[in-house]
Amino acid sequence: MEPEPEPEVEPETEPWRSNPCPFNWVERSYFCLIEKEEGALELDDEDLDKSLYMCTSEMEKDYCSYNVRAIKLSRLFSSEINQLDEVAYEFGQHLPIFAGCGVFGSEIIFAGGSRVREYGSLERDCSKDLYAFDTDNRYHSPEAKKPKTDVDHVKNPKPFKKMAASFRQGKHRPLLVELGGKLYSLSGKPIYEPAPTNPAFEVFDAVEGTWSPLAEPPFLVLGDPDFKFAHFSYIVTGTKIFVSNKEVLDPTPRKSFEKPFDCYVFCFDVAHPHKGWRKISNFFQIKVKGFLDSLLDETPVVHTWSPLISMTSTPFHGRALALDLDLHNGDDLKLVFTYSFGKPTEIQVHVMSYSEERMLYINSFELTQLPPECNEPTEYNFVYLGGQKVSLVLSRFGQNRNMDEDQYSEYEYGIQKMSLVVIPFTFTYYLDWTLHVNFKVLSTRILEYYTKENSSEHPEVVGCYVL
Repeated sequence: MEPEPEPEVEPETEPWRSNPCPFNWVERSYFCLIEKEEGALELDDEDLDKSLYMCTSEMEKDYCSYNVRAIKLSRLFSSEINQLDEVAYEFGQHLPIFAGCGVFGSEIIFAGGSRVREYGSLERDCSKDLYAFDTDNRYHSPEAKKPKTDVDHVKNPKPFKKMAASFRQGKHRPLLVELGGKLYSLSGKPIYEPAPTNPAFEVFDAVEGTWSPLAEPPFLVLGDPDFKFAHFSYIVTGTKIFVSNKEVLDPTPRKSFEKPFDCYVFCFDVAHPHKGWRKISNFFQIKVKGFLDSLLDETPVVHTWSPLISMTSTPFHGRALALDLDLHNGDDLKLVFTYSFGKPTEIQVHVMSYSEERMLYINSFELTQLPPECNEPTEYNFVYLGGQKVSLVLSRFGQNRNMDEDQYSEYEYGIQKMSLVVIPFTFTYYLDWTLHVNFKVLSTRILEYYTKENSSEHPEVVGCYVL
């Protein structure tokens, strides 16, 4: 009698691959290594022709100007040249200050802002206008297929063009983001008289050529229980816009026995606009400090099986950078970079679950390589360079940062040489039973540019983009 064949045993599957959301594996255990390495960033061939564009808003006597300066990436990381070339310039009393800045297709857009009255005061009603500079020089014309602007040899910067479609409601320093081929604009301050005809949140459809109102964000509605007018923080990824604020402003004193403020995050999904803004609690999470294995600088940080707590305040101010982690689970896991203005300044690293809408802090690295003349940066922009390459751009140095009242160092009238610090870094990752993330911080680059002869205030860097 022949023995019965042994039943086939299916090979053990890797649970993090079969799990549609491996965030629960990440929050249990991760390994983060940060190294500092001398040397220039190596670019892929398809990225050599791209340029870094720096956008500023500058005051010239009683008027405002919009400026776009640029340098090719091939020059930025492979040569000693550190001069930014001015490629676009607009000046005049018609331009408002405190404009927002963003990218739509190949265009760099300045939008909204507050107009300046006589004697330096600001108008209560913000501007509805948008101004665009096309980095491709095509201006949406099928017949005008001109080559991309050579930012290496620009003698006469090009003017901006005023866009035909204006906001339905003016906006102070709006957030501008492109998602799904549409441009979204969210006001940076509350609208004094909100109504369907005065929306704080709008979307532009390039096919229709019009702006349309979207659901009012409760954190911008005066009198709403969720109204929080403070220093907003943004994460934009996938089809979702996440908004929170660095501080919760409440004049009521808090007693020791009262429950601390919960750090709410508001989310709008452009794929489901009918759902409006959703309030999310317990979004920002961190391991309990008593259970952390925090090692010395430039050594791995290993966190395993430690309990989590929710942060009571947003861990950053400004706009974060979120990138997809390709871990065979779709685009659910994101690697998120934020910047801290504390001392020392540092880049913070987080992992986000897109579906569960949670974000876990995993590590940070200090920026110890800043030159003495570039201490205390007060503006930053993360720039995605493609692949697994990122740069942090720091600007506006020499300020004693005070959240209540900014006190800038003395600014001399006239032409001034300004500096930008570009800190490139690369990252690699993989997931087995532990998420492994390795970073390499490369050599810092210093870029320079000159203000106009009529410049009367420190330029404000409102955006940095690679196109």
